[in-house]
Amino acid sequence: MEIFKDVNSNQDQSAFSNESIGQFVSYKFKKKIRQIRHNTLNMMINMKLIQGPRYIEALLQRVILVKELFLMDMEQGFEVNIPKEIS
Repeated sequence: MEIFKDVNSNQDQSAFSNESIGQFVSYKFKKKIRQIRHNTLNMMINMKLIQGPRYIEALLQRVILVKELFLMDMEQGFEVNIPKEIS
């Protein structure tokens, strides 16, 4: 019984090309920036530093950031949970 009988030995090596690595690094950089912005915005909202019309704008911006993070992960094919901000 062979353990690796379903493994295709003629795999395309393009998965490890410079282009795919560059795209992955770009994805990680964009995601990290959005996560920092989201965390900062959440902190400001939770500490009640934002009031009035700016509070509503901050909530809308938070929904936009969560949506972008959700779509970025989904496009990469990662397992994604639907965040409470957009459900």
